[in-house]
Amino acid sequence: MMVLFIALAAAAPGGLVTDYLRPNLQLHDDAGKTVGTSPKGDLPKTPAPIKEVNALGEPGIEMQGRIVFLRNAEVMTRNFSGVCATLAAPAKASGSSLAMTDVGTGSKLSTTGGPCVPR
Repeated sequence: MMVLFIALAAAAPGGLVTDYLRPNLQLHDDAGKTVGTSPKGDLPKTPAPIKEVNALGEPGIEMQGRIVFLRNAEVMTRNFSGVCATLAAPAKASGSSLAMTDVGTGSKLSTTGGPCVPR
């Protein structure tokens, strides 16, 4: 019984959506398919708890009794444990230690310090 409880606690994504970065945001289903758009003002007030993560690693929040998923590039999150792909840039020939590049989308940073890139 105790093992089951620990496994369920580890499976919860956790975190918060702290800001919506665009006036209109795409809404996705659990497979990552676009199911519509929503004006920023119609989404839940932030900070909104992240309830689930879809197949693409996008955060899911509760909206009008159902879970909708938002593109990583369209939201700011805190303590989000979903999948975050990073975009690696080749090291410069001059020997620069820069290994990551900013994609300019306003997306959050990954746990490795690089920008999150939607899949």
